[in-house]
Formats: sequence, structure tokens, C-alpha cells
Amino acid sequence: MAYGIAGPPRADYTRYFAMDSSDLARTAARRVVADVDHGFPCRASLGDARSGEDSILLNHVSHDVANPYRTAYAIYVREQAARSDQLLPVFIGRTLSLRGFGGDGMRRSSVMETER
Repeated sequence: MAYGIAGPPRADYTRYFAMDSSDLARTAARRVVADVDHGFPCRASLGDARSGEDSILLNHVSHDVANPYRTAYAIYVREQAARSDQLLPVFIGRTLSLRGFGGDGMRRSSVMETER
């Protein structure tokens, strides 16, 4: 079974980078500065922010359906994010959670067998 990994378009988050801390707080977001090179994974670029690099920490709805499987979580988006079409080193050493959903938004599978 093949699958693809893509981050959300950075353009969805451009407005946050023009906001000051008060405006960000009103949207439940905040600006953070990475203090290490590995630990601030950007969901738009699928790469880590480097130490000293700005990101916006915000809530992202990744499965927007009207049922119990609606999913949202905190993500980082780097200001200089660019999308990639390949599996990047950010995934090395991290557990990936893969879930399969049907057209009705309900979960159909939560475990994916890998080839050995």
C-alpha cells in the first residue's frame, strides 16, 4: 500500500506572521523561537526549525469532519517554510501515526503493515 505525506499549504498560515503577540493570543497562537535544532517540526515544510528560527505555534484541524474522529492539534509553522515532495529527515527517529478514513470521515484502519 502506498501513501503520501504532505504538509498543509504555508499560505494557510501567512496571516499569523504579520500579527503581534496580542493578535496571536486572540487566535490562541503564539510566536516561538527554536532553542534547539531538532524539536520544532514545521508541518508546512516537514522540516525542523533551526535554533534561533521563528515559528508560529497554533492549532490545526487536520480531519475536519462532523463526527467523533474530528482531529485538531498544536503544530509549528516556520516563516520560511517551503513544501517538499519527499520524505525528509524530520521523520527520522519519530513515530508516525497513520490512520485511514472512509468517505464518511469515519476511521477504517489504524494499523498499517510494513514490508520487511
